[in-house]
Amino acid sequence: MASQMETISTTTTVSKHSQQQLPPNTRLSLWLVPPEPQRTTLQSEIDRLAKQYGGPTFPPHVTLMGRIEVTTLQEQQLVIDRLHSAIRRRQQQQQQQPGSIKCRFESFLTFPQCWNQALIAEMEQTPDLIELCDLVRQAVGQTQSGWKFPSPSNVPHLSLFYGTEDSVPAITDISTVLLPLSFDAHKMEVYRLQTGLEYVPTWERMATIDLCYHDNDNSNINCKK
Repeated sequence: MASQMETISTTTTVSKHSQQQLPPNTRLSLWLVPPEPQRTTLQSEIDRLAKQYGGPTFPPHVTLMGRIEVTTLQEQQLVIDRLHSAIRRRQQQQQQQPGSIKCRFESFLTFPQCWNQALIAEMEQTPDLIELCDLVRQAVGQTQSGWKFPSPSNVPHLSLFYGTEDSVPAITDISTVLLPLSFDAHKMEVYRLQTGLEYVPTWERMATIDLCYHDNDNSNINCKK
């Protein structure tokens, strides 16, 4: 999850009287998620490290973009609708190409001073990944130039442990069952969250968006498994 990503405001013409307010500091975050069986394997490792070192558990994911500010359910739905439309256009333009994103992880890194990058797997930056990041940023009205992955790592990554400096596992504590770590991400999930270590158990999935092209009868015709 982005730790220092800029805040993005969204607006809607719906009357404030008809809007249901969300809790203060509510944000949306856009995630690539692993398919099975990698999802179960990664979740088991995240759960094991959380139990052993006293951190929260969370779904395995690679953050494409975080800290999208929403204050009402209507604003949340507007963001989701824009993302659905953007991905649908991408599918139609790339019917003859894999819609999934290849996720290959090159190394494990630790940043004990940053709770949500305390222990991570660094992901290879590919043109497809950057193109998708640019696409979702454009969909929510944010600049496509000059952006960076969040510090302190400044790289795309999959977190394995969230925690404070005095509780972070060593890289040698990661199970070798994860290696080599790679998968094709076929789906993007939209999570609603409040930032801060104490809020991790309250994070909620709001939408799942298929990255792969479907024909008119909704059969998946171009998504590598």
